[in-house]
Amino acid sequence: RVLFRSMPNTIENGLIVFSTAVIAVMAVAQTLIFWRQWKAMRDQLNAMQGQLREMETTSRQLDKLIKQAKENTEADQSAARARIDFAFIITRPGGFHYRFAIANHGKSLAIVTSFTFTRASFAKEVTELPDNWQQHPERHNVNNVVSTGDSADLLLFDISIYLSNEERTGEKTAIFAGAVEYLDIFGKPHETESVYSYKPSAGSLENLPRYNRYT
Repeated sequence: RVLFRSMPNTIENGLIVFSTAVIAVMAVAQTLIFWRQWKAMRDQLNAMQGQLREMETTSRQLDKLIKQAKENTEADQSAARARIDFAFIITRPGGFHYRFAIANHGKSLAIVTSFTFTRASFAKEVTELPDNWQQHPERHNVNNVVSTGDSADLLLFDISIYLSNEERTGEKTAIFAGAVEYLDIFGKPHETESVYSYKPSAGSLENLPRYNRYT
């Protein structure tokens, strides 16, 4: 009798233990599944981060290669381009007539698109030209092809018609300048500018190198 009375309690306890074991196993299994999913997500994240770093490295390398290629191209073009220089050249010693002469010292032809002849006058106390000092610019549009080693005269002018009595005696300083705009064979624009002052003691123009400009 005692045995039969204790059997329901034993079965009930067994069911509780079994249920608890099943729940524990399910919990462990669920935890294992979650852990595997988390590990897979972590591995994917690490892989994506690695790919991103590789892409960033590749991008930097590509940018570096593009920069180097651009610099090499610019260097090659700079070495092969035209270079126009010019000077005001007196036609005969002691005279007032000058040639606006240009020459191509570069490696390829140049297309001269314009030139400007400028003059100005300042008090003799002025030792530095101010910004935008040009007072009487005369711009001329042209279309001249100048081959390597060639030269040409763009203008002939007589400075005596521009000089005032004050400039002739040195009470004022007469400034004459020229600028040449041209294209190289790559289609890039350039400009050469040179500035001169009239020296009464010499009776001629003298170049002012610090104002010369080349682009």
